[in-house]
Amino acid sequence: ITISVTNLTGGAQTEIDSDRVTVFRLTGSGGSIDKTEFSALGGEAIGDTTLVTDAAIPQDVPGKTTGGVLRIRDFSDNNKNYRLRYSSWTGSTFTLASIDIASATAGTNTTTVVTTGGAFSPVKRGDLVLNITQGNAVSYVVSVTDTNTIVISPAITGQTTADNIKINAIPVVVATADDIYVPLLDKYATASSESTSI
Repeated sequence: ITISVTNLTGGAQTEIDSDRVTVFRLTGSGGSIDKTEFSALGGEAIGDTTLVTDAAIPQDVPGKTTGGVLRIRDFSDNNKNYRLRYSSWTGSTFTLASIDIASATAGTNTTTVVTTGGAFSPVKRGDLVLNITQGNAVSYVVSVTDTNTIVISPAITGQTTADNIKINAIPVVVATADDIYVPLLDKYATASSESTSI
C-alpha cells in the first residue's frame, strides 16, 4: 500500500522553507492521533541506539529495512514527545539512525555543529540532536549545510568544540510507562510529492 501526499513545496536539506508532511494513524475513523500505539519495554539509557517495544512490531509499520520516524512520549515529563529517525526494525526492536560525534570540531557553537570526514552525510532535517557534554541537552536539525555542518534549533547553551554530540540517540531514560508511536509518513519534503509504502 502506497500513501502519497502531493502539491508540496520541497527542496534540498540545506533549505529551511520546505513543507513538513506527516501522516499519523488515528484511534478510529475521525478520531485523534493514536499516541499509545506501543508501550516501551523499558531499560534504555540516555544515548542508546535501539528502542524496544513490549510486543512484536506489526508488518504494517513502515521502514522495516528502509527506515522511518518514531515518537517517544516520556510519561515522567508530562508525556513530552521526542522525534527520532530509525534505520530499520525487526521483531520488537527499532534500530535508530544514530551517529556519534565523540568530539565536535572548531566552528561548533550553540546553534551549529561541525565535524570532519563527512560524518553528517546521512543526517536529515528534523533529526534529534543530543549533547551529552551539556547535560544531555536536546535539539533538532533545521538545516544540513554540508556533510560536516548542521544547524540546530533550539540553541544548546554552552555547546562548543570538543562536545560529545549524538544524532538520533535515546534522549531520556526509557521506562515501561512510556509510549511509542510511529507516523506512517514524517519528513521534510524534498520534492513536490512524498510517499511511503506499508
